Amino acid sequence: MSSTKPPPAEGVRVHWEQLPHSVRIAIEERIGGTVAEAATQPGGFSPGLAARVRTTDGRRCFVKAVSEQANPDTPRMHRREAEVVAALPSEAPVPRLLWTYDENGWVALGFEDVEGHTPNQPWRDDDLRLVVEGLHRLHEVLTPSPIDSESASNALATLLKGWDELKATHADDLDDWSIRNLDRLVELEARAPAAVEGDTLLNFDVRADNLLIAKDKVFFVDWPWARVGAPFVEWVALAPSVQMQGGPKAGELLETAGLPGIDEAAIDAVIASITGYFLAHSRRPPPPGIPTVRAFQAAHLASRANRVGLDSRQMHPDEQLEELVISVMRGKRPMTASEIARAVLLHAEVRIDERSVVAILHSHPKRFARKRRGRFFQRSTRWQLVEAGPADEPGTAGARVPARPYPPTLSGAAAADLTFREDDPPASAMGRTA
Repeated sequence: MSSTKPPPAEGVRVHWEQLPHSVRIAIEERIGGTVAEAATQPGGFSPGLAARVRTTDGRRCFVKAVSEQANPDTPRMHRREAEVVAALPSEAPVPRLLWTYDENGWVALGFEDVEGHTPNQPWRDDDLRLVVEGLHRLHEVLTPSPIDSESASNALATLLKGWDELKATHADDLDDWSIRNLDRLVELEARAPAAVEGDTLLNFDVRADNLLIAKDKVFFVDWPWARVGAPFVEWVALAPSVQMQGGPKAGELLETAGLPGIDEAAIDAVIASITGYFLAHSRRPPPPGIPTVRAFQAAHLASRANRVGLDSRQMHPDEQLEELVISVMRGKRPMTASEIARAVLLHAEVRIDERSVVAILHSHPKRFARKRRGRFFQRSTRWQLVEAGPADEPGTAGARVPARPYPPTLSGAAAADLTFREDDPPASAMGRTA
């Protein structure tokens, strides 16, 4: 659970009374009655109206409306959403589109009003269970895609290429880790488009404020970004936002969801692509009428950066795995890699496989001493921490030993869910060469 409350996914809304009179009249004509009550819904960043309305004769409708003046791109997004939702099959858990309005620079959409709520924050287990089941069901219904749509591959190739943008603009104010690994991040990001090829229609923006829980059913809203691709993309994007908003760690959610047959290198490529997008965009000025989105993007980035280590499915949010290994070895007798892994699990409730422990030990030979010993008919390798005294004090061999004679594995917000060292090739989620 996160101890810091993330910024809400909320923009600056327009209320019903603030709409031009002509737009209100046009909306009421489409609903079929005079609006008696309009409850503005805060979730989401659109700089327009998002309200549940009730007419004097009891009719209900969810209305979205925006003007070109507020933001030149949002009307186009509303039109795109109308096209997508109108073509979805009836069994898709998506509120039905009832009508549209597009005149004089204003675009409005009327949807079926769903009596529900967004997931509780911090996330609760019962809400998360429903969302996991609902997202699986959504993907089943929308495979193969019922409509022709731009591919997720094209979106990642043209929109989600933040590391490439940062390199091209010579962003020299990044943290040291990102600067050192920028070429590798660009390379990993470039693999993402091929990794996400598929035939499922994706919402492509699944997060808490785009979900409605109505009893035991989950509805998925906001479809302007719909793309055709592989379902695992939505899980990889959703998991860190759940963690950011007080839910389980991202790796735990991915395990709960179950992603059979998904290559770990593909997941790493998507993580790199999404993280680069959030880093690059969080540094930009806010779009017109959407002043809060950059802080939300930066918070998303931090939730990804807090997952560090060789196994990107089981990450500790605050400490590097090397530090955990050091902490469980300090002052102890020589230990095997499996003993170290068990100690880390007991000490910090972080799972790390034996192979990843060995990789850490081998990567810092000055810090970890290898000791081999006979044991019946086999030999086992044990490791002992080389305790370093204060900087500039001689070590046991008489040479000066720095207090920290090894480079930090990663640092800074842009480190993301990836772990590869300064002189190593990019590694997959389990530490294997990607």
